[in-house]
Amino acid sequence: MKKKLCEILTGTLLALLSALSYAGNYQDWWWDPQQSGMGFNVGHQGNTVVVAWYNYGEDGKASYLTMAGPLNGSVLKAGLYRGTGPAPGPGYSASQVKQTLVGEASITFSSDTHAQFNYSFDGKEGTMALERFTYDTTDITGTWSFVNKSTYVGCDYPGYNKNQIDYGTMRITKQTAAHTYLLQTGSCDITFKASQAGAQVSGVGTFQCEDGTRGSTVISKMTVNDQAMRMNLVLTDAPPLRCIQEAVLTGLK
Repeated sequence: MKKKLCEILTGTLLALLSALSYAGNYQDWWWDPQQSGMGFNVGHQGNTVVVAWYNYGEDGKASYLTMAGPLNGSVLKAGLYRGTGPAPGPGYSASQVKQTLVGEASITFSSDTHAQFNYSFDGKEGTMALERFTYDTTDITGTWSFVNKSTYVGCDYPGYNKNQIDYGTMRITKQTAAHTYLLQTGSCDITFKASQAGAQVSGVGTFQCEDGTRGSTVISKMTVNDQAMRMNLVLTDAPPLRCIQEAVLTGLK
């Protein structure tokens, strides 16, 4: 029975891992901190990105522009549209909604957390440096049943350059130092300092394992909700023997 439960748990976690292991997803709220008061809502499904830019018109009133299309690598280039239509209420009619092309724009994602927005519309043009907007602090502490899909590269250990999947229980606890956490898997301890950009958490730190291996740690693309978490994890062994473990770790509470 215990073996069967492990098989079911592993299958569930692998399915979740497959669903969440993406190369990059930019869905979030974004803004230019130098131009507070306006921002962007970015939706990302498959290879399609939709951007809603809320700003202000020449009259000082709220304005709303949208663009949408497929990503070309990490770049979306598309027309900018302004929508008009009836006010909400009993008389609302979707047939009165109109989308008017007013210019064009591009958004280039230089990383998971930063982008450049170029625009030209209504005789105005410019460039904005965007980053994910953080409006709530994510609680990353908790205990999860996890599956870890790893690739070992550049290893001096014989036979270690391979792919591997393992699973177990992981716990993250807050430490005394500011923004510092301890991640424990049962065989390894990872101490890292976390930072947050939008809904994503990243971190840098060190690890120490029961078998004596130790080294540096980089955590990226970490997202946590009430039931699940996922992260990208890179562990680099300290000299003299080299080995880099690149992992995607997903867990369920």
